[in-house]
Amino acid sequence: MNSIKKAICIAAIAASAGAQANAPIVISEVESNDTIATAQDLGSLVSGSEVNVVGLRFDFPPFLNSSVDYYKFSTASTLNFTFSVATLTGPAGENDPMVGLFSSTGNLIDMNDDISDDNYDSHLTRSVSAGTYYVAVTGYNLAQDFSGTGDKNWPYTLTISAAPVPEPESYAMFLAGLGIIGAVARRKAA
Repeated sequence: MNSIKKAICIAAIAASAGAQANAPIVISEVESNDTIATAQDLGSLVSGSEVNVVGLRFDFPPFLNSSVDYYKFSTASTLNFTFSVATLTGPAGENDPMVGLFSSTGNLIDMNDDISDDNYDSHLTRSVSAGTYYVAVTGYNLAQDFSGTGDKNWPYTLTISAAPVPEPESYAMFLAGLGIIGAVARRKAA
């Protein structure tokens, strides 16, 4: 029985060592990123990447930037991306962000308005193939579009995380390993 525990511990340590993520990158929004053509470039993201962008959606002097904030990124392989937008002041009043994922040609792929009825922050998870993409942050509006209208006057944090897409072979190997461990445990018990 002791050898089974050791094998499980060794497998868990090996799996966690291979899954270590890169340190998160924190950047500030650079204004004039209000169109896809002027999107702020976040660079190439790889598995384990995490980027945190601190942005503003204000509509009073000296901050007059309540339109849509666009960010550009690329990836060299198929990855699962998570895009989360949290208002730093929490859900209240008009603190209701929307997040959208756009293709390299500017077509909307997917979007999210609210995590739940009582949490107005946005959260979107999507698997994307290699290429260039844009993510946009704007305020909620009845049309649920990215026209730049809608809720404003709040700071936000956009978090973009990249993770590998599990391959079917990985699941098969995992299940086979569990089966072998179970068979060994049953055999030793008998």
